[in-house]
Amino acid sequence: MIVVLVIVFVVDILLLSATGQFLGAQTHPGCVLLGSLAGTVFAGLSILPGFDFLHHISWRLCALLVTSLVAFGFSVRKCILFSLLHLSLGSVSGSAQAHLPMLLGAIGIGFACIVIGKGNRYVPVELSYGGKTVKLTALRDTGNTLRDPITGKQVLIIGADTAQILTGLKAPALCDPVGTMGILPGLRLIPYQTVGNAGFLLALPMQNVKIGNKRGNTLVALSPQVFNHHYQALTGGNL
Repeated sequence: MIVVLVIVFVVDILLLSATGQFLGAQTHPGCVLLGSLAGTVFAGLSILPGFDFLHHISWRLCALLVTSLVAFGFSVRKCILFSLLHLSLGSVSGSAQAHLPMLLGAIGIGFACIVIGKGNRYVPVELSYGGKTVKLTALRDTGNTLRDPITGKQVLIIGADTAQILTGLKAPALCDPVGTMGILPGLRLIPYQTVGNAGFLLALPMQNVKIGNKRGNTLVALSPQVFNHHYQALTGGNL
């Protein structure tokens, strides 16, 4: 029974991590472990004598909902995807040998989600400027091709709300990049082009910028737009 529970625990970890990876969401390792533990407790109860009723689909769905809530909080998309992935691997039984295909299936699903979600996901960012430090979430977007025209390196783009916290510049000033030049030392212009639109963005070189696990000097563009609540910045595929 212990071997079965260990396999179920590992399967839940793989599927929870794969769900977050596929949807481009950050997952807290501690929450994933707690969610997996909750799922494992349910699995252990379901194979005990007298608890056969827990194999019913309604009880399984309740267990998957609790597991998802513990791991991700309230998120309908994550809950649905995790439940579908889990149900596709079958139900829990008392035989360890019967769970080996489930484990292999979970490994395959996890690998596929990593490959699919690799190019477009959220990454943590830490910026410091003028004695202020902010931590935010950036969307890693392979379609973002904005580069520093001088060095050719990719540029980090932050939203207007984050730009105001760091620099004090409000959205109207960011909408007039030419007129705002000279207000802060180091401000420069970089050209950008999107579908049906082109112009300039204000940018500041910042030191010791942390993007994911990488730390270094980065040119940070100040967008006059405010991004959505899921992310407050945009990176390119190589940042």
